[in-house]
Amino acid sequence: MLFELFSDIFTIRQSRLASVDARVKVIVALCAVIMTLAASSPLFPTLMLLAAFTGAYMASVPARHVALRFAAPAGTAAFIFLLKALMTPGEVIGSFQIAGIGFAATDEGLRQGVLICARVMGAVGVLLLFSFVTPAHHLFRSLRWMGAPKGWVEVAMLMYRFTFDIFEKAVEVGSAQRTRLGYSTAGRSLSSAGTLAGAVALGAMEKAERVEEAMLVRGYNGEIPYDPPPPLGAYGVLKTSGALLALAALFIILETV
Repeated sequence: MLFELFSDIFTIRQSRLASVDARVKVIVALCAVIMTLAASSPLFPTLMLLAAFTGAYMASVPARHVALRFAAPAGTAAFIFLLKALMTPGEVIGSFQIAGIGFAATDEGLRQGVLICARVMGAVGVLLLFSFVTPAHHLFRSLRWMGAPKGWVEVAMLMYRFTFDIFEKAVEVGSAQRTRLGYSTAGRSLSSAGTLAGAVALGAMEKAERVEEAMLVRGYNGEIPYDPPPPLGAYGVLKTSGALLALAALFIILETV
């Protein structure tokens, strides 16, 4: 489950979105996120969220994986909504008490809370849809093509690659601990969790040392070579321009409603 949640395994499935040039998707997704965060009403962010769900369905991503990836951002957005609704001054539209402590929701707080939630979920939806339909190596090549600092891209490549090694190490150690009843009591659980964290940290350091030695043996000189993508071409430019114009038109229309 962890592998499927954090990997780009779904990008290998054939779909219209997966076949689009990664550079086009990077540019369009970046602009969509910026517009979503800049929206002054929840309409455009909500549209982006619905588009993300639709795109995930078109890409044949299982609903449970979509729900699990949205769970953490949705929880954060709900917490922010409660804070804004209960702590923003304004006209009180409802109140309640918990353990003798009074809370009051205001109209301004609800408005701001809904807007922030829509922005968060809309932006997260765009990014998650992008991750569902874009392989990681295509993303890194696109970033290099767009002029992103080489060091940043190389570090991101290595981090992505070895994240799964860390997961695998954690699963192995955790399974061994559970077999030996390492989590049978609260005290043993705390001790086992500390041991697990230490084992994963040591394993990551050992893996990094071995990788460095292997890269040096293979002629690493401070830069990881990569295969540059082909020219975007007139058709790619046309698709990018059309998508950006459509986004801009939707943004302007929904902002003026």
